[in-house]
Amino acid sequence: MQALTRLTWLLVIWISVTSCHPLQQGSFLKDIYSADETDKSRRHEANALEINWTARFSGCSALLLSPTLVLTAHHCKLKPGSKMQSGWSVLTDGKVDLVVDGILEDNPTLDYMIAEIHWTSPMPSAQTFPPFIATASADIFSSQVKDQGERIFTVGFPDDKAKKWKITYAEGQIKYLNGSKMFFNIGVINGNSGGGVLRKENNMLVGIAIGGTKAYQEAGWDQNSVDDSKSWNFGTATWAIYPVSPVLKKQFPNGKNIYFGETFFPKTRVYVSLKTEGTKASLKVAASHESDMVLLCPKAVYPCSKATSGAEVLELDVAASGRRFYTRSKAMSKSELDDLRLVAFDKSGQIIGQRRVAVEAAK
Repeated sequence: MQALTRLTWLLVIWISVTSCHPLQQGSFLKDIYSADETDKSRRHEANALEINWTARFSGCSALLLSPTLVLTAHHCKLKPGSKMQSGWSVLTDGKVDLVVDGILEDNPTLDYMIAEIHWTSPMPSAQTFPPFIATASADIFSSQVKDQGERIFTVGFPDDKAKKWKITYAEGQIKYLNGSKMFFNIGVINGNSGGGVLRKENNMLVGIAIGGTKAYQEAGWDQNSVDDSKSWNFGTATWAIYPVSPVLKKQFPNGKNIYFGETFFPKTRVYVSLKTEGTKASLKVAASHESDMVLLCPKAVYPCSKATSGAEVLELDVAASGRRFYTRSKAMSKSELDDLRLVAFDKSGQIIGQRRVAVEAAK
């Protein structure tokens, strides 16, 4: 068998407001707001896949939880009879397609509101909703270290892009938690208020955008660095809302959206790395901090369980930067590399991620 000399592996590691107001002036190392001119991955006009989370009304943003429920900020003052536009309607220059039937929950302390809605036209076929909600701070990873912290995003209608873009996608990282608030370096500003903040890895709803210390066009509003704690914006964390919200408990029992029934959505991605050793290769696997065990499944059974004959429990190597890294003590043979089957479990024994990988030796 020829040596595995041309294997390429992906191993991603996160190391190394009456309106929504951004925080005060920070350094000029990397501007949260105008960096989209050179780094469009951080902030750009939302595309047809990214707009489906959101809705617009009266200078605020909102997040669709289900076909009949919408979440926004209390200070946005949504009322029965209010008219809204779904993200799809805004993208396609459509008309108002959502109407508020009633306010189900309104909490000024946590600055959130949940309303019941109906569609005035057929719901877009591409419409989607968060499959999960964070019910505990342990569901996410935060870090004030540069370039660390859970990757998150929001989609909304910030004032600084009102004339240039219809809808803005913006992403950043969760930097730290303080009570019911989560602080992040996403560039949000007036108009983003009420928009959902979601975990990029699995679209888990983790919070709603609330505010900061400066308004759009206030002196120094756009002089904020992603690496300066004085420039980090904030939102209300869903694990603070969930315990007091009957609506969220009903819609997300055990943290999973009932809209999707038994559909499997992974809570973690499973990354694979192989290092060649002559005709064999050593295996390393990475999963999120939520993982408690990773199994290497036999080819006859997938997904497998710990009780499955032939299933191997990978050894935990290290936990760092919001991820857990696993390894196999013995090298992988060519026949084993033909079809790798991996399953990640959480502490409760639930499957939270799975991946199949086929590897070919260089010729």
